[in-house]
Amino acid sequence: MILKIKGMNFNVFPFVNSDRLDPGTFVWSVAPGEGITGIQIAASGVINVGAKDRQLFFSDAPYRFAMLENSMLAQSIGTPLLNSRGEVVGVVAGYKNNRGVIRAGFLKSAFDSLLKNNKITRPSLGIHFYEASQILNTPENAPYVDRGVVLSGDTSRHVLPVERKSPLAVLNLKPGDRILSLNNEAISTVRSLPEIILDYKPGDKVEIMYLHDGQEQKTTITLGVLNH
Repeated sequence: MILKIKGMNFNVFPFVNSDRLDPGTFVWSVAPGEGITGIQIAASGVINVGAKDRQLFFSDAPYRFAMLENSMLAQSIGTPLLNSRGEVVGVVAGYKNNRGVIRAGFLKSAFDSLLKNNKITRPSLGIHFYEASQILNTPENAPYVDRGVVLSGDTSRHVLPVERKSPLAVLNLKPGDRILSLNNEAISTVRSLPEIILDYKPGDKVEIMYLHDGQEQKTTITLGVLNH
């Protein structure tokens, strides 16, 4: 939730330019009742599911988080995290009994859209998938064994691999096909698909590299829009 407050002479903390949060990095939280608290990034790129789960992910929602070294009070959820230069690197998020970080890129995208359009809009690709590393029993010598995301759906929940309004719908992709990169940036565990998409705006044209029926192909698509 974002509250728009009219006022003057507020202290302004800029967003950090890079979304990178390496393990061991110190950040500072300004939590209610706790004041300024130093805390360390314990891990980065953590998937918000159990290690044995095979969780379908959605291209338009972040699912990889940085994790904080120590747990914080529930009241701390939503409070900003600052680096040593006083830049906002994210906000505290709930993660079971621990605390994670919603990164600055996701927040900045929302704020920029709100200030420009008076509403939050985000780019959309509209696909459901597994990460390549989640797919079981994949031969190690298979093409692109650890690259990209593998399209999949859930018939019991009526979840389609490619949504009908997705800009990829015209490609007739099917479960098992892969999306490998956007504008030559490989999709990987270092930068997941939602994080890459947030570098763009609705309506931007991007080149998609994908694998369809075992054949590598490229095409240019126009990103859709999500309104909040």
